[in-house]
Amino acid sequence: MFTWIKIVFLLAGFMHPVHVSITNMEYFKEQKNITVSFKVYNDDFRLLFVHLNEKDINLGVDGNHDKYKSLIDGYFKNHFKLQINGKDSLTIFNNGWKLEEDAYWFYYDIPVKTEVKTVTITNTILFDLYYDQKNLLLFKSGNFEKGYQFNFLENMNQIDLHE
Repeated sequence: MFTWIKIVFLLAGFMHPVHVSITNMEYFKEQKNITVSFKVYNDDFRLLFVHLNEKDINLGVDGNHDKYKSLIDGYFKNHFKLQINGKDSLTIFNNGWKLEEDAYWFYYDIPVKTEVKTVTITNTILFDLYYDQKNLLLFKSGNFEKGYQFNFLENMNQIDLHE
């Protein structure tokens, strides 16, 4: 059964002309919190979990988000890494998800204990599925707003908030 699912999703992946994800990230200094939202396309995300775990995590089916929540959270935790002021060990909290047309939005909160001066981001979302994957990130903090692009060869960026 999973062999046919893999073949169908693989063929759909070849027909899909652009492989892109979008991440919005905002630092709220007063609340000592970072919010992160990921937009990934439904067909790419489902194919990813068939490829990695042989599981169809179709979130259009009632109960599947709760059933696969830890798997989804683990994926984002392993493929979207943050260092704040040169230090790791941040705890992320899942704030839910929604389906918007043909894409999923996943929402996370990251509490920070100190003022953020630099953020180093490693974004490898969907790189284990597509070699031509592009991940776009919009970072905002107060009046600072800047966009970044991540690809297979350049998957890390450092943001200095005191420039």
